[in-house]
Amino acid sequence: MTETPNPNIIDADTLTGEMRPIRRAVLALGSNLGSPRETVLEAMAVYASISLVNARLFHALHGSVQASKDAQQQQHALLEAIGKSIKEELQAATDPIDRLLALKQDHLSSYQRQSLQTARAALQRLVLIAENTPPPVPINLKKQ
Repeated sequence: MTETPNPNIIDADTLTGEMRPIRRAVLALGSNLGSPRETVLEAMAVYASISLVNARLFHALHGSVQASKDAQQQQHALLEAIGKSIKEELQAATDPIDRLLALKQDHLSSYQRQSLQTARAALQRLVLIAENTPPPVPINLKKQ
């Protein structure tokens, strides 16, 4: 199975490959010029190459940040959905126990009643835990 390359990752060969054409063009232009001009053109070529590389790096960084934000939003939505589902299931489990406990004393033995009360208390603790579990706090990646 071949792995799909990540468009946000820039390898060293790509970076040096972007610099070569600019350097060749400057050296071709500067070959007829004197040494000081050639040095200035060489410096300009290096500056242009660095600018191109920086632009690609910042673009890749922006893509990574956006992907991270998107993943965080998906995680937040998933955790909220799970929390809601847990609360609903706990309520669905507690209701029948409440109905059984509401029966007259003679329908349940003391052991059965105690077992139901223990189960109901455990479910109520889970309900409280589910209600008091805060949702994840979104991370703000902007400068403040």
